[in-house]
Amino acid sequence: MIISSSENAPVARVAGPQVSAENAVRMKDDLLTLIHQGAVNLIVDLGSVKSIDSSGIAAFLMILKRLGPRGDLVFINIGSRVEQAFRITRMDRVFTIVPSLAEACELLGDSGLRKAA
Repeated sequence: MIISSSENAPVARVAGPQVSAENAVRMKDDLLTLIHQGAVNLIVDLGSVKSIDSSGIAAFLMILKRLGPRGDLVFINIGSRVEQAFRITRMDRVFTIVPSLAEACELLGDSGLRKAA
């Protein structure tokens, strides 16, 4: 996972073609570290991810829960297979998904808190 920052939140780019039981724990730990360092919102770039399994989805749900009602987990650059996995599991109704970093930053707003949709 490669961490950078935007004007409103850390950006975590998941490296590798899949999020699965093999790497979900490490990814979750990396994101938890960002939360412990004070991140209220997180942007996750899934541009290089081609597939995700239930372990990956569970890890992201845990991160969303840890962020709580004050924060948000925003996904960007998701491919069609990952989008399909989110849709099949109905996580597309739980997660915030936007096409680009610019749209994620706009959604999160200048204050770093999620704007009302």
